[in-house]
Formats: sequence, structure tokens, C-alpha cells
Amino acid sequence: MISRQDWLRGVEGYPVVPLCVDLLLAVEWEILRLVILDASKQRKIAKAVQPCRCSDAARQHLAREPSEAVHPEPEVEPVRADIDALDQQREYARLLGGEEFVPRRPSTSPSCGWRQPCRGWPGEMAVFRSPSTDGFELLTTFGSRARMGMLVSEFYAGPTSRFDLGNALVVDLLTGTLESVTDLPLFGGANALAIESAPGVWEIVQAGAAELLAPGRYRLTRLLRGQRGTEGAMGNPAPAGARIVFLDTALASLPIAEADLGIPWNWRIGPASRPVSDETYVAQAFTPAGVGLRPFSVAHVEQPWRKPRTPGDLTIRWTRRSRALAADNWGGLEVPLAEELEAYEVEILDGATVKRVLSVNTASAVYTAAQQTADWGAPLGPGDTLDIRIYQLSALVGRGAPKSVTLTF
Repeated sequence: MISRQDWLRGVEGYPVVPLCVDLLLAVEWEILRLVILDASKQRKIAKAVQPCRCSDAARQHLAREPSEAVHPEPEVEPVRADIDALDQQREYARLLGGEEFVPRRPSTSPSCGWRQPCRGWPGEMAVFRSPSTDGFELLTTFGSRARMGMLVSEFYAGPTSRFDLGNALVVDLLTGTLESVTDLPLFGGANALAIESAPGVWEIVQAGAAELLAPGRYRLTRLLRGQRGTEGAMGNPAPAGARIVFLDTALASLPIAEADLGIPWNWRIGPASRPVSDETYVAQAFTPAGVGLRPFSVAHVEQPWRKPRTPGDLTIRWTRRSRALAADNWGGLEVPLAEELEAYEVEILDGATVKRVLSVNTASAVYTAAQQTADWGAPLGPGDTLDIRIYQLSALVGRGAPKSVTLTF
């Protein structure tokens, strides 16, 4: 019989905690059955396992067939991220099915192991929604669990449009594995994950190199940052413990129509085998904003000091970006226009105050000498600076991601 002291100390020098246990029932610290997954230690630990007294309830539990075993109800936390798609489809929102990854203490529940969730994936899941608190209607179902995890350490901002070779992304995975990929599949969208840098704010990152540090823990390097227009979502830093979700075929996309954007829907997500009123359903409120339809920020804003000029009219120029995947074709002269019309707004800033808004239909705007004089008392010249913010416009969702720049004269 194993004493409580032996249990806490471990058997013959081998620690009992943490171990992956199929079933652990203890009555007055007497062990009924242990199934050790580490075969190299099974013999030595098995020597200490002896028949013992147990209660009638314990005997009944052990006598059950596997199909009759009583398991706790599965609990699933749906993670929603309003992000842009990595493929050609225009997906307005995503439901990332999975369990929140948090370290947990060992439990006596069946199929529960160290740092593993004690409640399993329930299978087919149903998504209901309603604009009120009743009258829920089925929207979609999905059956796969996403690969999720968490940041082990802080993750700092880095460069975009080229490899980030200075930062390393260390993550703990709840399920699944990671592998390094060459540049060609990486540029095709492989090893993409979303990092929740702030509540509801997600940066999309891709990793070319994956190094296994410990079971479930990886160090990701050779990073591509701010993918699909998410450079504005970089945390500085993203905190340790932030959630991550891998963007692969396991994700379920919510079929949200354009007319549903901006509506504060109430959602119910739970096992499809249960009614929507069942207590196993998770309730959430979520207003889809259509982030995947938002134009990317513009790029390459021209600095006045790079060209000789005299005080007077100022032409502000920039380069348009596109959400279309065809924009990655380096052979094209200009990226395709993904919006119905080309339109921009340029804000002239004085600190946090918007002094003026210039509305244009081309990738340039003229800030006239008269406007400069009205705003600043004289045309801007050498030694001056000007803060501006540029938006590309969408006929459906309005302003896109902003580009903030300080112009130097």
C-alpha cells in the first residue's frame, strides 16, 4: 500500500506528478489503478501499486465499460476574431473553435493529464444567433477544433514587408505540432497565426522556422509581421499569455452577410446534439465590423524634403495597396483596385485636432498655399513639419486602416 508521503514524494525516485493518467481514483490515498504512458518507468512504478480497499462507488466506476463511463460535460470557449482571410474568399468574421489554453492542476477526471484540459472536444458544434435574447436561429455548424495556444513571453513590434529576424515568438500549443517551411510555401500562406495583441485586436504573423523547445513549446523565427494589413495591430509588446490561433483549414467561418455588419448580435455556441437552451451552450455578444473588407493602409508617402521646392502648394503623394491576392503579382504595373471606387481622405492634424480634411479620387492630394496660410498663418517651408493621416475609403465599411505620417520640409 502506498502511503501519502510516498505519493507526494514519488515512487522509487520517479515523480508521480505530473503524469498523464487514464484514471486516478484515491480512497484514503490508496491508489486503485494507474496507467503510465512512459513505458520505460512503468515497471518500477507498477511495483508500488497494490490491491487496496475501495468504496462501493469506486468499484462501480471501475466496473463500467468504457462506453458507459461517466465523463464531465465538455466545455468549449469559442474565440472570435474579425480578421481578413488568407485565401481569396471575402470572410467577414471567423469563429475559431477551441478551448482556452491555461495551465491547470492535475485532476481526477478521466482522460485528464498535466497541463491538459480535462474536458474533451464535444464534436459537431452549432452556432445560433439572435438580435435579442430569445428567438435564436441556427446559422452554421462546424466539427473541427482549431489549433490554439498562448505566448510564453512578450512579443515586440518589428518590421513589415520584409523578414523580422530580430524577434523570436515562443508559444505553447494546446494541441498539434509545428514544422519549419521554406520560403515558397511561406509566401503562399503557410504557418500563419493570429496573435491577440490586445482584447479583440489580432496581428497575423507567419513563421518560417519552428524549433521544438519542450513538449508543446516552440520557438518561431524568420517571421513575416503584420500580414494582410494587420501591421496596426502589433503590440509593443503583445503580453505574455496572449492567445494565438493558427489560421488553417480547421477554422470555421461565420457566413455573415454584408447587411448583417454592424448589428449587435447575441450568439450561442454549443454541442449540435443539444438544444440551444441547454446549459452547455456558451453565450457571447459580438458585433461583426467587417474588418476583412476594410481597405489596407496606404504606403510610401512621399516626403517633401526629398525634392527641391519653394513654399507654396504641397502635393502629398502615396502608393495604394490592395486586399486582392492578385496584388502579390510582382509582374503587374499597378495593384488591382479591390474597392468599387478609388477614394481617399487626408486629415491635416494639429496634435489630436483635425484642422482640415482633403477628399480626393487619386493617390495624391494638393494642400494649397491658401489652405496652409489659413491653417498655420503662412505656407509651410524648410524646417517645418506636418502631421497627416490618410485613409482609403470603402463604399461598404467606410474608412480603411489609417496611415499616420509626419512630413518634414
